[in-house]
Amino acid sequence: IDQLDNLTDEEKAAEKAKIDAGLTEALAGIESADSVAKVQETGDATATAISQTQADAQYKNDNQGAVTYTISITAGEGGTIAVLENGTAKTGTVFVKDAQISATATPANGYKFKQWTENGASIGTDATLSFKAEANRTIKAEFTKDAESTDPDPSETHVHSLRKVDAKAATCSSAGNIEYYICEDESCGKMFADEEGKQELTADDVKIAIDPDAHSWGEWTIVNDSTEDAEGLKTRTCSNNSAHVERQTIAKKEKQQQQEQQQVQPQQPTPTPEPQTQPATVATPAKPTVSSTKVTSAGNSATITLKKSDADGYEVVYALDKKFKKSKKTKSFKGTTLKLKKLKKGKTYFVKIRAFKKKPDGSKVYSGWKKLKKIKMK
Repeated sequence: IDQLDNLTDEEKAAEKAKIDAGLTEALAGIESADSVAKVQETGDATATAISQTQADAQYKNDNQGAVTYTISITAGEGGTIAVLENGTAKTGTVFVKDAQISATATPANGYKFKQWTENGASIGTDATLSFKAEANRTIKAEFTKDAESTDPDPSETHVHSLRKVDAKAATCSSAGNIEYYICEDESCGKMFADEEGKQELTADDVKIAIDPDAHSWGEWTIVNDSTEDAEGLKTRTCSNNSAHVERQTIAKKEKQQQQEQQQVQPQQPTPTPEPQTQPATVATPAKPTVSSTKVTSAGNSATITLKKSDADGYEVVYALDKKFKKSKKTKSFKGTTLKLKKLKKGKTYFVKIRAFKKKPDGSKVYSGWKKLKKIKMK
């Protein structure tokens, strides 16, 4: 306090108030052991304030009669500053008019210099700020954490051991997959579209949904041959799933054709045919008509509403490309409202729908495909 003799009474009161405030904060921190570090920090700040006050008092004494300005230059968290006045290191905050001031900001480890600010506004981004003393000013050096200096995530240093998985087409009974690469490390297991492991894929990206139309038919087997008076029946079975059977009628034979066959083939006793139940004829349903398509605000589902028809049900196919190959999925539903769930945000889906009617034997008669406008998820 004795060093403040060269200040006016008003300046002495202001500086004394600053020092008292710093000491009060330091003493309050002693109330708990956890505050030791804060006391040290507060003591350092108080010592700095006393040092600057002493320097300013001596400076004014050395420059009596000169016009001076108070220019406070401080450093924010993450760095320090060094101030020169006319090329000489400076401790205080009082400068004579037109003095050449140079302030250099130095970031601490893990930080980088961001900018100089004055009253909250940016005044420069160079680490060194130079100007003349022409007015009272309050300037601060700001720093930010340097992301590049942080330790890398261990997962980012992992080297993938990639194995190629060949593409497999989906069938009527099993899903397929696109060609992709998978890391053989059990702790990783990530999938990629490229052998360099740059474009990561999800399980949904890799999978190709079951295609109900992708049958592998065997040879036709005649169940009942046709005659002049009745149609016949032939069937064939899918090798993927024996429950998938296709049936076709055989047209009645013309009378002349039947006579020629009788001339070529020896007469044999005509077996008594077992009564056969002919499949009922079911008309092909009309293509479905779409009333509305609505995307939910959440952005992961879409609702399609159809006009009521005499169809027994509908089949919808949707994918991420117009050829219906990428991430293709197929669903069957009844009623006139269908909700597509778990759609990906930001993706555009291509959709087609067809109606079907059921025959008494369980098989279905389908309409042609009705293609919808693209559905873009937000």
